[in-house]
Formats: sequence, C-alpha cells, structure tokens
Amino acid sequence: MNFIGFLKIVKQSNIPKAVTVFQKHKPSSLVNANPFNSFPAHYSSSSYVEQFKSIFPNASLFNVAPQRAASSTNKSRGKRSKRIEISVPEPPKHPMGAYQLFFVDNYDKIKTTFEAELEEKAPPTQIMTHIGKMWRALPESEAKVYKERSKELSEKYKAEKAAWKENLTPLQEEVIRQQKVDQNEARKERKLKKMFKETDKPERPKRVTAINLMELEDFDTLEEYEDTDDAQDKVKKRFTKYVQARSEKWKSLPNEEKLALKEIASEQNKTAELNYHNRLAEWALSMYDENNLDIVTKEEAKIIVHQLGIPKRRRSALQIFLMSDLGKEKGATVSTAKTIFDGLSSVQREDFNNQSTKDKERYEQEFKEWMDDLKGRALGTYAEAILKKSRAVNTNKKVKVKSSKAKKSKTKKEKSKKKGKKGEANKTE
Repeated sequence: MNFIGFLKIVKQSNIPKAVTVFQKHKPSSLVNANPFNSFPAHYSSSSYVEQFKSIFPNASLFNVAPQRAASSTNKSRGKRSKRIEISVPEPPKHPMGAYQLFFVDNYDKIKTTFEAELEEKAPPTQIMTHIGKMWRALPESEAKVYKERSKELSEKYKAEKAAWKENLTPLQEEVIRQQKVDQNEARKERKLKKMFKETDKPERPKRVTAINLMELEDFDTLEEYEDTDDAQDKVKKRFTKYVQARSEKWKSLPNEEKLALKEIASEQNKTAELNYHNRLAEWALSMYDENNLDIVTKEEAKIIVHQLGIPKRRRSALQIFLMSDLGKEKGATVSTAKTIFDGLSSVQREDFNNQSTKDKERYEQEFKEWMDDLKGRALGTYAEAILKKSRAVNTNKKVKVKSSKAKKSKTKKEKSKKKGKKGEANKTE
C-alpha cells in the first residue's frame, strides 16, 4: 500500500486533527521542519501533493512547496528516509497502595530506630523485611487511614487516565498500541532465553573459516601506542592491524596450503554441526518428556526428524525429470522444467510418472519400517509429535485445500441433484 492509499484509509480517523496536534506539541528541533521532509522523497512529488490536497482540502498546514526527489546519483548509501515523529504525552502514574504509602512515610524513622537497636548499619533487605512485619502488626484503625488514602489516589488516577485517553489522537493511540506489542514481544524473548538457559538448550556452533586457522607468529598483539590514546582506541588499532596482517598473509599463501586449510575448516564445521544435531535431539526429547515441546521451533524439528533417520521423501515426476539425463540435455531448470516436461511425448511422461509411482511405494514402505523401529524403541509418539511440528504449516494448508475441494464437489453434486429433480418434475407435468 502506498502513502496516498494509507491517507485515504486514515481519513476517517480525523488525521488532520492528529497532524495539527503534532505541529503544536512537536519538539523544538522540528519547529521549522517542512512537513514533506518527514516523508520519503518519492511521496513529495507534485502528483502526490495534488492527491493529498484532494483528500484533505482544508489542511492548510501543508500549503508548502514540496521537496524535490533527489537524483539517483546523489543518493548516499545507508541513509534511511526520514519519518514523522509522533510525540505521545506521558500517562498518569499508577497510584501507590496502602503498604507503599506506609513504607514511604515511615522508612527513615524505622531505619534509624532499627539500626539503633542493632547498633550497626543494616542492609536494605533486612530493613524492608522489618517494615513488612510492622505493617502486618499494624492496628486496623491505623491501617485503615492508609487504605483510604490509597482509595482516593486510585479514583484520582482513574479520572486522569480517562482524560488522558480522550485527548489522544488516532496516531498516538496506534503508537501506544505498537509500543505494547513490542514490549510483549521483548518480554516473550526474555522469557524464552531464560527458559533455554534453564533447560540447557544447545547453541548452534559458529562456523570456522580457513583464514582463521592461520597462525600469525610475527604479529605482536602487545605493541604499544601513544599515551594519548585511550584503551578503546588501542584495542581498535590492534584489531585493525591484526586483520590487515592476516589478510596479507592469506594472499601470500600458495594454493595448496589454502586448499588444505579449507578442508580442515570444512571437517571441523561438519563435526561441530553433527555434535550440535545430536545434542539438539537429546534436548528436544527431554522437552517432550516434560510436556514442553512448544518451545521447539519448526526448523529445529526438521533437524531432529532427519537426525532420527527419516527416509527420503518421494519425488514427483517433474523432479525426476529435472534430475535425469534427459532433463540436463534439454537444459531444464527449476523455472523452465514444467514447460519442457509438458512438451515431452506421452511415452516419456508416462515413464517418469511410473518412476514417481515406484518411488512413492518405496517411501511408504521405508516410512512404515522406520516408524515400526521407533515404536519398538518406545519413541513412536515422540517421532509423531516432532514430525507433526516439522510439517505443521504444510499439513494445515493441505487440509484447507482438501476441505475447500470437498465443499465444491458437494455443491456440484447438490446442484446436479436439484437439476435432476426439476427435470423429472417437468416431465411429470
């Protein structure tokens, strides 16, 4: 959706008022800002301005000459287009409860008397525990005073919160909603990270490159620099010098040594990946035993399924043709295979279809043997759960397609029955 389409949708939400509120409450740094500078350059052309004025004829705020789009030669890489900044007023603070009011009023007094009894400085946790005991031992008549104060503050907060919500523009409400969504997502990520740490989830290993396997014997990492440089600058200079020395040495190596280092790096990566897959399978099995398989992702489930030794899935006639000698002779690719396959003779297509049917029978037989073997090792239900998770989206799509086809076939049958009944009725008449 382009910007003008967006404006047409939000017109019903009183967008001119929202823009006017923004102009009144915007930061001082944006006082002399051109409103069109806040939008991407290609939305500031004359055609977009005319469309904008046709949508909002009373928006005199935007009667400013639009900014021209910069030419492609003058565009600097990495710069993002400026966006309008929506300032949101601070919401009223939540009121304090009865215990919090008691804590604030009596903290200093209780602290001095408590430390005087102990004849030493008490830690904050010990003081807070003592205040909690005093609150629980407080007479009901004294506690009632703090509860009434808390109730008054709560009513005042509700009134201020209602007034704050009424003064919000639709854009500000959308900003607040998005902030809540972002906070919830960040909270979920923190919770998942904590859960992964508690359950000892294995981390994917970092890939080793051949250039990192070289040894720089002549490089001195402890070289001293000028005293004016701070510690961070020294680290940056050392790292820059190390990268330059490593790059120069790699260029000077003969091809035989480069190939040998690449083979070593490849073997190390394969071994690390295999160990990771084994540890991941053990971790997923422990999560299944704890009824916590939801934290296993679809990609991880696919790795575990292959780790369990699932047989290769059957190939379609088109896939067999694409990998066959005939497909290579015809120059078939993924994008052109279907067209070339349809142009083959019926005998050739039938041959590939027969191969696909045999491959399907092979897959079904191997899959049945694989599941029987897992059931014999008491892993049948675990394998079914992991397999279902690895194919969750695909199976759902297939079910929807099947259900829609079934509905269409039912409606066709019902229509044909109705037509037949109408024809019989006409004949009898």
